[in-house]
Amino acid sequence: MVGHGTQFLQETIGDVLAQGCSLVAAVKPTDPVEYLGLWLLQYVRNAQIEGEVLKERGDALRAERYAQDQEAKSRKSIQQRAEARKAALDDLSKSVECGEVTNPVELWERAVALVTEFTQAKASYVATFLDPEGPDAELEEEDAETDDEADRAVPVAKPTDGEAEEQNEAVAESQEPPETEAPPLRFDYSKKFLQYVVGSSTQAFITDGDFELHRPAPPDEDADPETTPEIPVPPTFKILDEQQPSIYVRSCLTEKGLHFLKKFPRVGSYFACALQSQLGEYRALLGCDTLVPPGDGGPLKEEDKDFVWRLSQAIGDLSNKLEARCSQGECGKSELESLKAEIDSIYNPPPKEEPEVEEGEAPPEAAPPAPEAAEAPPAEEVQVDEDVKALQDELVILETDWKGAQKSMEDVVAELEIEVKVLESIRARVSNLTGAAVKSLRSSIAPPKATYKVLKSALHLIGTPVESFSTWKQCWRLISEKVFDDFVKYDATQKRDQEVWKRVRKCYKAVADPKLLEKELPDTFMGVLLIMMIKQIRRVARRTTKKEEAEGVVAEKEQLKTTKEQELEAKKQEKEAQKQAEEKKDEGAEEGAEAEAPQE
Repeated sequence: MVGHGTQFLQETIGDVLAQGCSLVAAVKPTDPVEYLGLWLLQYVRNAQIEGEVLKERGDALRAERYAQDQEAKSRKSIQQRAEARKAALDDLSKSVECGEVTNPVELWERAVALVTEFTQAKASYVATFLDPEGPDAELEEEDAETDDEADRAVPVAKPTDGEAEEQNEAVAESQEPPETEAPPLRFDYSKKFLQYVVGSSTQAFITDGDFELHRPAPPDEDADPETTPEIPVPPTFKILDEQQPSIYVRSCLTEKGLHFLKKFPRVGSYFACALQSQLGEYRALLGCDTLVPPGDGGPLKEEDKDFVWRLSQAIGDLSNKLEARCSQGECGKSELESLKAEIDSIYNPPPKEEPEVEEGEAPPEAAPPAPEAAEAPPAEEVQVDEDVKALQDELVILETDWKGAQKSMEDVVAELEIEVKVLESIRARVSNLTGAAVKSLRSSIAPPKATYKVLKSALHLIGTPVESFSTWKQCWRLISEKVFDDFVKYDATQKRDQEVWKRVRKCYKAVADPKLLEKELPDTFMGVLLIMMIKQIRRVARRTTKKEEAEGVVAEKEQLKTTKEQELEAKKQEKEAQKQAEEKKDEGAEEGAEAEAPQE
């Protein structure tokens, strides 16, 4: 029987000893024991080396397999991110096509959220390139009541057939194509500045506040160029000045001229892409950064920059579509033409036509003349007291003045009724086009300069705080159907605040070219309608003031007439009393004389 110890030796070192003994038997060394011992030591070393080699090969194989797995996962992750990004861009386009997104600002809010979701940038924002707003007009007088008086809503005079033909020929000549090719469009960005419109969730202060980025002011002419340091232009303006569609700043701390919105320099990178119009004009930019906090401060990856670039191109095209969609339509033009015709008929009503008389039919009989009043029998000539006669003459003059004032007041009331009727016609058109106008205004990427001036006039008129619409961004927030409804319901007959009207007139008189109002909102012509309504409100207000003044004059004349009538009646009563007293005195004298006479 084999014992447990023998079995253990057989299982562990039996094969090795058999090989060693076989080798000793074959070699027959002088000292077999020493030879076998040395061979066993070498066998152990060889086994250790072989184990290390096998271990290294296993580790290398495992590392290679791990790297392949990670690469496969990375490719899958990249593919999934690319698909997710593509799906996000597709969803953004669909939201515009289906009408879920109705204006560029809503589109930009979604875009900055996508940037922070799909890139390492944790801050994103959109800014528009704007021109400085021109100043309001200066008024030469405090309140010229005759100003705009002749500026009615529509011209009364119409061109004759010959004049109309000449105008048509002039228009046709102006529309002939030029002989030479038009030069390429060039845009002037020298006065542009940036106004930040929307920001991501970490940049809410941009959306809520009014952040602008301007070029540095030029140095004073008297300043010494050697001692006056040159202020670098912010690198974002390279998009405009060098016509670069995008800029990338790897290290914001080392970039000269870079402005930090929170005024504190931070570590990180910055990337911005321009949004272009259909004509190639740079109108806005989509920007993002990795500034710490909330970003990691590292450089943007190429795939992240590629996504931001493709997103900027997508929202640029979609913004143009939204703006173009809202500017389509002819409802504004047709409404304006019908309004002008209606106003013209109010100011110049057609003459009343005589009823036509058919052949064989007797003409309508004229109304019989009023019977002449029977001549009163000649009254006995009564001697009128001079004082009474003077008062009667004064009363006749006062009554004539009162009738004249009454007639003037009736004329003013008739004028007021006409102006109110015109105002109601304009109000109806403004109310009809309010929805389309709000949609169009909120879809404007850049402010409609002329219309903005007129909007400011309307906001002044309805009492909106001035500080709430001092910039287009603030005014854009206020644009709603409620604001237009408040303007439509404005009471034109209320007492005018001259300071308010001064601001109103300063704004709408700053519109240098009224034709811009038609070009800016061709779908509704709302700018034209608003300025028509503001001026018509002013005309109604002036007529109301004249009516109140005329009523005051009539009341004054009537009071004078009544007072004079009372004075005349009192004078007549006084004279009558005097007469009666004299008659009684005469009667008493006669009675006394008769009493004193001797009786027969």
